[in-house]
Amino acid sequence: FKAYTQEPTSASGSGEQVPGNDTTSVNFNVLPVVASITENFTAVTFPPTNWVLGNPNANNTWVRNANGNGNAGSAFIDNYNFNLVGQTDELQLPPVNTTGAAVLTIAFDLAHKNFPGFNDRLQVLYSTDCGVTWLPTSFDRSGATLATAGSSTANYTTPAAGDWVRQTVSVNICAAPFSQVRVAFRNTNAYGNNIFLDNISV
Repeated sequence: FKAYTQEPTSASGSGEQVPGNDTTSVNFNVLPVVASITENFTAVTFPPTNWVLGNPNANNTWVRNANGNGNAGSAFIDNYNFNLVGQTDELQLPPVNTTGAAVLTIAFDLAHKNFPGFNDRLQVLYSTDCGVTWLPTSFDRSGATLATAGSSTANYTTPAAGDWVRQTVSVNICAAPFSQVRVAFRNTNAYGNNIFLDNISV
């Protein structure tokens, strides 16, 4: 976006005195609206195209991991080695076209071991205003309720096949229909243990 002045006149009527400050511009991305999302993180590029990392502290955040559920890839956040308790990091998906839809369905595979006494939190959120504000869904878990494979004080680096549990979240958008909705996975660090996400579909 570029804005500029044309033929400015100074207070003395002598015309433009400083032409170097007559133009300004800013670059920004417009995310395309997609019909649906299916992602298994097998591609090396991370985050996937048009996904956004909400990383306000510009440090530890979601990355790609080679250990997936039935494939070579997952989204991963390291809570075991990062001790900034309370920091949130989001994996934000591109907007999905929900015109005419009554329900938004979010499904994903989750693997996590709880570090006893250090309760990391995972929320699934959605936004109807392009990510300006995020609204809660029914998925908001921490500690033992988030764990899919029990607890461990060891660094959880390689989920076994039986550690993965399929999760499904439904959001009723019939009462207040929207033309597009964005989804985000928000991790809140508690210096606990690692979280893996795979096979996300919206």
